[in-house]
Amino acid sequence: MMEVKRYDWASLRAADDPNQLPKAIYELANSTDKAVIEKAYWSIDNVAVVQGPVFQSAIAVRVIS
Repeated sequence: MMEVKRYDWASLRAADDPNQLPKAIYELANSTDKAVIEKAYWSIDNVAVVQGPVFQSAIAVRVIS
């Protein structure tokens, strides 16, 4: 998860607040609870990729995963 800290999330273009992406990435990677995983997935999807368009923040999310 050190990779997450390499990005200035606030400066990345996104459909919503990109500052919520690090927490969602962490939860997606580390949870075993299906509800938490689904919520994290949708948190990422609704910020970095929305209805097809890919925002700048999606590149950072992809690099980390």
